[in-house]
Amino acid sequence: MEHSLKCNVLKCRQEITDRALVTTCSHIFCIDCAGRSGLAGQSERRSSCPACNSNLGNPDDAVIAILSPSEEYKTSVLSGLSPNIIMECAGRALSFWAYQTTQEMWVDAGVRAFLHLLTIASVYQKYLEKTLTDKYKALDMHLDKTVNEANAEIESIQGQLRDLALQNDSMRRKYDELGQAFKDKSRKLLQTQELYDRVKRKAEMGQMQAAACDAVDSHLQMNVFSDTCEKGSPRQGLYEQQADFSQFHKSRGSDRTEMPPPQNRGASQLVANDELWARQNTLSGIDTQKAPMITPVRQRTRNTANIGLSAIPGLVAGSPVPLNGPTRMQEFTIREQSAVAGNRESGVGDPSINAAHLHHPTSSSATPVPRGSVFDEADPPSNLQECRIPGETMDQSLNSLAGEVESLKQRLAEVMRLREREREQERCHRRDEQIQKERLHKEQLDHEREINAQRLIEMAQLHDEALLQASRDHADNLAEAVSQVTRKLEMERQALHAEDLLSVEAYPTSVMATSPLKVAILIVSTTASKNPASDKSELVLRDVIESEGGGQWEVVETKIVSDHVPQIQRQIMLWADLGADAVNLIVTTGGTGFAVTDHTPEAVGALLHRQAPGIVHGMLATSLAVTPFAMMSRPVAGVRHSTVIVTLPGSPKGAKENLQAILRTLPHACLQAAGVDSRALHSGGVKKLEADAGISAGQSASSQTHGIDHSHTHGHGHSYDHNHGHSHNHGHGGLVRHTGNQQVVSNDPSLGPTRRYRESPYPMLAVEDALGIIEQHTPEADIVSRKVDADLINAVLAEDVTANENVPAFRASIVDGYAVIVPKDGNMKGVYPVTAVSHAAPSEIGTLKEGEIARITTGAPLPPGATSVIMVEDTLLKTKTDDGKEEKEVEILADGVKPGENIREVGSDIKKLDTILRKGEQISGIGGEIGLLAAVGVASIKTYRRPVVGVLSTGDEIVEHDREGELRLGEVRDTNRVTLLAAAKERGFEAIDLGIARDRPGALEETLREALRKVDLLVTTGGVSMGELDLLKPTIERSLGGTIHFGRVDMKPGKPTTFATVPVKTNAGERVSKPVFALPGNPASALVTFNLFVLPALHKLAGVEPRSLSKVPVVLAHDFALDKGRPEYHRAVVTVGKDGILHASSTGGQRSSRVGSLRSANALLCLPKGNGPLKKGTQVHALLMGGVQAEI
Repeated sequence: MEHSLKCNVLKCRQEITDRALVTTCSHIFCIDCAGRSGLAGQSERRSSCPACNSNLGNPDDAVIAILSPSEEYKTSVLSGLSPNIIMECAGRALSFWAYQTTQEMWVDAGVRAFLHLLTIASVYQKYLEKTLTDKYKALDMHLDKTVNEANAEIESIQGQLRDLALQNDSMRRKYDELGQAFKDKSRKLLQTQELYDRVKRKAEMGQMQAAACDAVDSHLQMNVFSDTCEKGSPRQGLYEQQADFSQFHKSRGSDRTEMPPPQNRGASQLVANDELWARQNTLSGIDTQKAPMITPVRQRTRNTANIGLSAIPGLVAGSPVPLNGPTRMQEFTIREQSAVAGNRESGVGDPSINAAHLHHPTSSSATPVPRGSVFDEADPPSNLQECRIPGETMDQSLNSLAGEVESLKQRLAEVMRLREREREQERCHRRDEQIQKERLHKEQLDHEREINAQRLIEMAQLHDEALLQASRDHADNLAEAVSQVTRKLEMERQALHAEDLLSVEAYPTSVMATSPLKVAILIVSTTASKNPASDKSELVLRDVIESEGGGQWEVVETKIVSDHVPQIQRQIMLWADLGADAVNLIVTTGGTGFAVTDHTPEAVGALLHRQAPGIVHGMLATSLAVTPFAMMSRPVAGVRHSTVIVTLPGSPKGAKENLQAILRTLPHACLQAAGVDSRALHSGGVKKLEADAGISAGQSASSQTHGIDHSHTHGHGHSYDHNHGHSHNHGHGGLVRHTGNQQVVSNDPSLGPTRRYRESPYPMLAVEDALGIIEQHTPEADIVSRKVDADLINAVLAEDVTANENVPAFRASIVDGYAVIVPKDGNMKGVYPVTAVSHAAPSEIGTLKEGEIARITTGAPLPPGATSVIMVEDTLLKTKTDDGKEEKEVEILADGVKPGENIREVGSDIKKLDTILRKGEQISGIGGEIGLLAAVGVASIKTYRRPVVGVLSTGDEIVEHDREGELRLGEVRDTNRVTLLAAAKERGFEAIDLGIARDRPGALEETLREALRKVDLLVTTGGVSMGELDLLKPTIERSLGGTIHFGRVDMKPGKPTTFATVPVKTNAGERVSKPVFALPGNPASALVTFNLFVLPALHKLAGVEPRSLSKVPVVLAHDFALDKGRPEYHRAVVTVGKDGILHASSTGGQRSSRVGSLRSANALLCLPKGNGPLKKGTQVHALLMGGVQAEI
């Protein structure tokens, strides 16, 4: 045998050479293990595989095979079988060998890895046992001491804060009390002011009324007596008498200066003056006989009406007239007698009238004048016997007097209105002043509260700064302690053996290399701190870190602070001063310019323990290559404790360019800052560091870098020739070295054709290694839920499927006949009445009784109580119903009937919860899996989602294959796209036609981005060779941030086949990696590499097993030439000969651009490289791309 088989029992693993037990699940066991596991037993054989627990219910699922058969057995074992069966057997046997070989490889690799890990673990455990105990004890003691000191300081500060809080509460209460007292006093002051205004208004009103009344009295007296006074001396006596009368009033205490202002003055005072004149004459002893007669007004009603005296209040006879004020009233009543009236009518004075006719109203003998009688008023003449007042003169005086009184009233009302308006304005002014005072008081209180709040904030800041300083001191102490411990460990490591030292030093480096480095992003922007949605830098930086960081970084936190030095420093210290929990890298963006508010360099520079000017130079050089204004940036970089800090510009574009320039070198800086041993990091030299970082020695971060390349070689031959070659290369660009060892990186299209690689920088991989890389980087299949219907063909199950119900779900008849109840003796001979009929349709059936039978059809449910079914062939019809349409009685001829005959019991085919399909099985259209799912009531199942594949052609020379007209010079019809689309659909995958992309970097990048949003796997053709317009690899690597896993394969055709993965964000915001296959542009190469590399990736995405093409041995039908440099995958036609052997014939010339070599090809022959041809009849392996036909 070419290869040896080993028992699949892990505890056994002995080599099998003679006989073994093989299973249909591709496992093999030695005879001893098969016997112990129960597979080789004769009585009770085990029904599951010991290795994978697969169901082995059929007898042929596990058989004992002879591994070293005789020649006769080889000849006879497959003889007589059809070629298709033979090929199927051969294919399954090859699958068994492929599975066993793969398992052996995994087991061997696992054992080696396990032993290696045990060795490393043993060395590391010894080291830990020696050093960690003392280290932890010292750290615990120091930590306890530091924690106790910090707690004591914190308690002290908290006590001070509580005291300050109590003082603040006391001050606030005091301010509240003072404010309340001020409000009360203000309210009382306002009430007092209002009371004072009210009293003052009353006093002013009284004064105004007194002044008005005096003015009216003076004016009336002047008008009434004006005519009399003009006649001279006779009026003097009257004035003297009036003076006497005034003196009389004074003697009686009626001084009008002591009385309040009179009310109800005006024309009524005329009557009072007239009465006063009469009374004065009476009291002074004047002879009333000589007094002139008083003429009643009724004799001059016409004249009185003309002057409107009847409208003047107080002139009605008999009404009391106030005299000198309301407190002292003198009322006089004029008694009119009928005789006097007659005399008056005749115009002659009546001498009988005397002083008694005019007397005080309190006199009992006084007869009041009837109400409504009005008398004339006139100035008393100086000589009562001679003077008589003319009526017309009196009327004119009264009219003038009434007009003046009305005018005075109006003036008085106007004065009162003006005064009231002034008082209202004064009240408004006082109210405004009061409101202003209250507002000022409130503002003062608010200002005091703000001052108090500011004091509290300042105290809180002082407290925070004190705590921060304590934390910083604590962190510094811890860092010093860790530094001391580290120095001690270093001294102990130097004392160890050299081999143990290298093992120990390599361990932490490998550990840190496997875990991602922690990154924190700090956005310094006053605008973004107020509106975080305005920030655009975070997403850009995250995208650069995730897409170009090589999976070495993890963004753990992002913060936004205003451009304020304390806030910037506080956040950086919170990230960097955490000891072991500190982040490895802090990236800030913003605040690095010359604006007055840009403080980031000052804030960060004060925190750095060590400066990093090289990182700053790299960023500035990169930016200066873009714009001279990059010199306006003031970046800083350095290390604080174990954290690297870098400041980037605030512009998203500038931040991206600066971070891209330094990102690949930062892991090395972070590892060194974290304390990893430098000797272990630099053990491979600078070349290894550059390779690990993904950069080359000639690659520069800036176009301003001055690169110098010196090479000096000496060659000595047999003829003693001495050759010296010395070259200098000076340039001001990112130089690319084209000779010697090259970094695995694509061409930079911006450098032009003179700077491109002259040979591919990608290493040549074997086909098996390339397939392993594809298997490693292709994502796992997604699981979806699908409905059970006809569209389920080619789906692969993602989980086991169990039956939801029994099949059959009821007791059913297997034959057409009669359901009966079998007696104990089994004798059913006799005639029985037919009482029911059961068809294969849903219906209700009554219970069958003993001695009765029911006619039943195949598949129909048995009536309740029935125990067996008699075939219709074992019966005779005895009688019919009256209408002759139904059976009435039937004779049964069977004897020895047993219960359960001709009946399918419930679940006899499939029981509920039985596993009907296994995970990984593929649903076919001819295998009956869909019918099985439908039979057990399964409506939906979990399957692997079929991936969507997109096919894109690239190149300016490519035109549509169906374009009409002749081709122009240089044009090529697109045959690859339609061919690959057909190949993908033939395998059952959904394929999307993405068209043709032109050879322009921007257009190609946009086309690829759009394509990756639509598909799960992208296939491109063309653009992967060494031409200056082969832009696919640079676009994937430089523009899309993808990773090229291999760019060359050791095979023919298809050498420049490229496989890459590109990070893409889904609609849900999740970043996933999508595979991209860049196939050669030649048609034959594209189809060969699609079947060889793309198809396994599609199978993995769909969950299909096996993933690669089936490999079978074939016999060459003719000689085949071999390629000297590379293994070849020859397009061939494989058929089954009459002898049952697979024969392979070439499709013709195998040039990669020859389209005709694809015609009728159903296999790829795996031909090794070599000089001579392979002769006819040689056996080689073939990868089957399609079905195999038999020769006619």
